[in-house]
Amino acid sequence: CYSFGQINELNSHDRSVIDSVQIEEYPSQLYSNKTQTIERASQNSVQNEIKVCDSIIGDNWNTATSRWEANFKNVFTYDANGKVLQFIGSIWDDTALKLVPLTKLEYIYDGNGIVTQMSNFRWDPADNTWMVNSKQESYYDNNGRKIQDLTSSWDGSINLWLPSSMIEYTYDVNGN
Repeated sequence: CYSFGQINELNSHDRSVIDSVQIEEYPSQLYSNKTQTIERASQNSVQNEIKVCDSIIGDNWNTATSRWEANFKNVFTYDANGKVLQFIGSIWDDTALKLVPLTKLEYIYDGNGIVTQMSNFRWDPADNTWMVNSKQESYYDNNGRKIQDLTSSWDGSINLWLPSSMIEYTYDVNGN
């Protein structure tokens, strides 16, 4: 059971199955007095009896109007094994008075269900399309331990991936 912040943390650590969103004060809502944010989770997706969270909607409390106002919506798409294939994040646009796409993440897994690539896209409102931004490729040793993350940025002017950062992971003789 996870809250929105924990879901972001899970994505950044290659964890992909979100089993539910924590419910505290309301049966279908998460409410935080500190941030005055409410998050509603829709858990309508069930695939192979794996319960997954298909969306999270966040509203902010407007003290002037004493009403909840739209803030964001996150939508998750899964494979048959409950692994996240795609995440789309949208935010409220006060000018357009609607939720507008902001970012999209797409995940690729190996045969063992380990994330090997995460691609990041940004929404281009002028073209009304997703533009590839960057990708992170993860490499593992024969014991399934991550040994490297390679991040590349897309350069559309030359149509090439350009390496931007690399993280190497090392382990002691005990695998720590």
